[in-house]
Amino acid sequence: MTDKSKWFVFKREDGVEVGCFRLKPFSNPEFTNALAMLTMQKSILKSKMSDIKFYQEFMRLISRHIVRDWENVHLVFKDKQGLETDKYTHENAYQLLTSGDISTQIAAWVLDKSKSI
Repeated sequence: MTDKSKWFVFKREDGVEVGCFRLKPFSNPEFTNALAMLTMQKSILKSKMSDIKFYQEFMRLISRHIVRDWENVHLVFKDKQGLETDKYTHENAYQLLTSGDISTQIAAWVLDKSKSI
């Protein structure tokens, strides 16, 4: 199987580049299977899974299955040892998509770009 991921540059609305992201297609089987499972859990657990929890889990799926790497991302996260890092990890990608001033904008952009692959 060949890697179908592509690199895209994310720019804020003012034109400033935030970084370059390597994304997998929205249609990749790992993601679509995980999304189907999450959707099934939401329908089965109706009242036990809030919309916020569903959103968090959806962002976790995107950070794990869509975002594959990044370069020149200058957002700084504290890792488990308390050291500052801006390197790509699944957990850092999740933090990027759920925290900060432009997290929703980045998450929507990631989805749009992954659908274009």
